[in-house]
Amino acid sequence: MDFNFDDGFGFDNVKDALPDGGGKKEKKDYNDERLWKLTRDENDTGTAIIRLLPDLNNKWYEQVFSHSFKIFDESTKKNRWFIDKSPQTIGKPCPVTEHIYEVRAEGTEESKELSRLFSRKIDFYTNILVVKDPSNPENNGKIFLWKFGPKLRDKFVSYMSPSEEDVELGVEEVQVWNPMKKGANIFLKIKRGDGGFLNYDDTKAQAFSEIFPSKEEAIETITKKCYDLSTLHNDDEFKSYDDLKSKLQYVLTGKSENSRTTKKVEDEGSLSFEEKNPPKETPKKVEEAPKQQDSTPTESSDDDDWLDDV
Repeated sequence: MDFNFDDGFGFDNVKDALPDGGGKKEKKDYNDERLWKLTRDENDTGTAIIRLLPDLNNKWYEQVFSHSFKIFDESTKKNRWFIDKSPQTIGKPCPVTEHIYEVRAEGTEESKELSRLFSRKIDFYTNILVVKDPSNPENNGKIFLWKFGPKLRDKFVSYMSPSEEDVELGVEEVQVWNPMKKGANIFLKIKRGDGGFLNYDDTKAQAFSEIFPSKEEAIETITKKCYDLSTLHNDDEFKSYDDLKSKLQYVLTGKSENSRTTKKVEDEGSLSFEEKNPPKETPKKVEEAPKQQDSTPTESSDDDDWLDDV
């Protein structure tokens, strides 16, 4: 994913300035303080201004697969949530994906619906500088990781590659991951649109601007404060196959073969940020079954999924 900043900002300079290893790599905990989330008000509207930043390897974003679904427990009248990253991201077996195959093999309409429930989701992670967070002004000026979905990814990429028709109408290329004068801040807005679904339709790039006063300060920020996105594919970013399988068993049945893991799943203190803060019970769009080969697990790419918006 090479990108040539043509205003004097070169990544050779970044690599020359690196300390040993370079980039922020500290280990996360379950309440992942690396991540920034857009806060919504009582009307489910939220706004902020952010600047997308590359990492020290000029990587714009990193892709991670995840699964998120709930099973209603009739005995407790509560939902049991499964929310976790899929080790398929790094080419390892995933018990949820295996379960999708098993469910789909039944060949019934009900099994097709269930396979969509368990579908794999695509998340993207990037570095951002929070320019203005009205709900949390203490975040202003800080670097975070930010998780977003395919619709926003496509929007950002489209700014950098306008169509010939748009160019003829005067649309300029905006290098949204460029921290210097060819780049621009992003006005981020989430709202609840028609049908009751959350969307980022009003999100847009602002005017061209430099976010740093000098190339040297941009280099220092990227090398010392931005996160090395390649570490998101480290083994320790994913739970083990056995832990995920036991967690899946618990969510599906309320029981687990591994009592120790069951206690861990039930103990709120060991849950992830998303599990500690389950989404509001809002309508979720039911998508048509993807037209794909049966050998490929069902995959969701809906940006309006609640995981992007908690």
